[in-house]
Amino acid sequence: MKTKYLAILAAVFFMGSLPLHAHSPQPQSQQQSQQQSQQQQSCSIDTTPESPQIPDGNVAGFMQMAQARLAVVDYIEQTKKHLHCVKNNYRHDLLVTRLHRVAREFNRELKTYKSKFENS
Repeated sequence: MKTKYLAILAAVFFMGSLPLHAHSPQPQSQQQSQQQSQQQQSCSIDTTPESPQIPDGNVAGFMQMAQARLAVVDYIEQTKKHLHCVKNNYRHDLLVTRLHRVAREFNRELKTYKSKFENS
């Protein structure tokens, strides 16, 4: 009896901490139409996001690396949104390859940056 009460109490507490829209999901067709509308709006811009500049991990400071991380995350999100607009398979693959290259380059420089502090 006690565990049942605690489970109900935990469920009520958990549900109360969720955003309101989590309690009432929209019908599937309305969600799909909103997604399609957003995709069409983002496809109206025909420019590929520009790759961010990645600082050299040997000389970069904390703020430079933090700003680079934000720029990389933004670039990845913008490119992901743009990918569904690309109809040409070659162009799509090229953008995906570029995404991987930017992420790999940032991770390499971040590792270099962090290594400066490991030996301290």
